[in-house]
Amino acid sequence: MIKYLIIFSLIYQTFVIQISSEQIMIIYIKPDGTFEPSYAPLKVVGNIYILTKEIRGKFVIQRSDIVLDGNNYTLYGIKEFGFNGIELIKVKNLIIRNFKIKDFETGIYLKDSNNILIKNIFIFNCSIGLNLINVFNSNFTLNSIYYNKYGIYMENSYENLFNNNLIYDNYLGVLIINSENNEFINNSLKNDSFLIDFSFKNKFINNTINNKQLLYLENIKDKLIENIEAGQIIILNSKNLTIRNVLISNSEIGIFMYNSSLLKIIKNKFFENSFTSIYMVNSNFNFIIINEIFNNFHGIYLRNSMNNSLSYNILTNNKNGIYFEFSFNNLVVNNTFQENERGIYLFNSNNNFIYHNNFIKNNFHVETKNSKNVWNKKYPDGGNYWSDINCTDRKKGEKQDIDGSDGICDLPYIIDNLNIDNFPFANEIKFVKEISSNETTFLNPTPTETEVTYSKQTQEFLVYLIIIIISIALIVLIIKKFRKR
Repeated sequence: MIKYLIIFSLIYQTFVIQISSEQIMIIYIKPDGTFEPSYAPLKVVGNIYILTKEIRGKFVIQRSDIVLDGNNYTLYGIKEFGFNGIELIKVKNLIIRNFKIKDFETGIYLKDSNNILIKNIFIFNCSIGLNLINVFNSNFTLNSIYYNKYGIYMENSYENLFNNNLIYDNYLGVLIINSENNEFINNSLKNDSFLIDFSFKNKFINNTINNKQLLYLENIKDKLIENIEAGQIIILNSKNLTIRNVLISNSEIGIFMYNSSLLKIIKNKFFENSFTSIYMVNSNFNFIIINEIFNNFHGIYLRNSMNNSLSYNILTNNKNGIYFEFSFNNLVVNNTFQENERGIYLFNSNNNFIYHNNFIKNNFHVETKNSKNVWNKKYPDGGNYWSDINCTDRKKGEKQDIDGSDGICDLPYIIDNLNIDNFPFANEIKFVKEISSNETTFLNPTPTETEVTYSKQTQEFLVYLIIIIISIALIVLIIKKFRKR
């Protein structure tokens, strides 16, 4: 009898883990259709496994061609322990339905699986609600995903359908990475957004964010979008679009741009967006002009983006007015940064041209890390206005060593050792109130000395290369003629 009790105790410990006086039951549905532990609260009818009470535990599904029905019970976990609520790896032809899933690292984890139906599931208070890795030909419908860090995380997944799902109040609603030919139809997001990384050929039909239209634009050219209130605008691989007089608020990401160029974002209003109003990734030669951007986390976020022009924007009460990450040779001119936590933050971003801006009452006007940028034009064109500068204006001239006022402070404004405004303005800059939205050519940054030198060196190298090629050709011809003789 004691022997059997010891064996039962060992088996019990295999499937029940003690954590902080709470027990977690791990239920395996095995490839042969049996389940362990045998005392798990499951009722089996044919190929349907029905939960008969709520539990604190997880499911590991190892059998294909079954239905797991939660019977509207709650599956509780312990998020800190790193558990997945329902785990499906290398299975197919499954239906998971009628669960409430709470407090896991991942609510439902799917990997290397296909033809899965996830229906009528409530997933909340998890790090990731629904996690798909290499999943295809599956359907996710009528689910509610909320209060998670990531609502849906999808990577390397293809030809899946997401329809009629409710996704709200996650830190990030839907993250799509390296995934193609998926369809998102009639989904409703609230206080959430889509973020897309290296993912193309997906279809977005009739989705809303905060009951406002989600616009999805891929491989589009020469299009005007104006005079609307949008939930979010996603732009991929597009060129020469104009977005004008658009209002986006209470989203996570207002406008998301990926691998796009010659976009003009003009005279729009963005506020209360929890991540950023404009997110520009791998996008070059775009124009962001005359926008009102306030009460967001990031006003404008540039990642791996170059040669963009940001002008005449008003950025107030944001965590960061503009955030640069690995972005180079952008022009930031004639903007107002006022009462932000940081006016500008630059991370590993060099050779940006930032001048003729007003920095007013920000907690930190500028912070940088591994970044060196240009903060002024040549004298007397000047640099920026800084509200916290201790400015005297008794001198003039390029070296500020001639008696007389010139509107430029006598001493430079030092941001850090690598970033100095040599000609800060003594007074706030007054901008022209109305700028033509077609006048964008003046925003192109001028080349740096390094770029000019490089260009000259390249031209000289090409000349020398041509001379060498011609000389070799002449020598070959002479040799051939000599041999004929």
